[in-house]
Amino acid sequence: MSQPLRIILPFLAIMVFAAGCSYQKTLSAKRASYTYNQALKWRDYEKAASFLEKGDKGRLLANKDTLEKRLDLIEFEIVNVVWDKNRSAATVEVRKRYILYPDNRYREEIVKERWKKEEGGWVIQTPIPSATTSSLTLALVFADKLLQSVIF
Repeated sequence: MSQPLRIILPFLAIMVFAAGCSYQKTLSAKRASYTYNQALKWRDYEKAASFLEKGDKGRLLANKDTLEKRLDLIEFEIVNVVWDKNRSAATVEVRKRYILYPDNRYREEIVKERWKKEEGGWVIQTPIPSATTSSLTLALVFADKLLQSVIF
């Protein structure tokens, strides 16, 4: 093997390894968001609550009957994952389509979910509000907003 090749190959191996690690992290955040939203879609609030911070889990579960009557998450699609500079958290953009009852109002929005890796796994912190984000969409991804916008 030539001398330049001996120098270049270790650097290439490191670059491929780093790219692979980044890809795995993206898959992990993406998988957590997918599992969380799938649980909301199928009204598995126990599973959805497992992605919330400790103080929010009980509030979500205590109001699941109201959610079942008022909210139907029809479909969702993960459209993008953006990592923070320090790679300890990610913003996952999710397109959500849902119906609000009893008004039968259909809505479609892209929500930015803020995820962080903790010792026990991925936890959704809070959505990042935008000019077009409704309070109900925020409710879909964060228990406090959920209780404020769905329960009268």
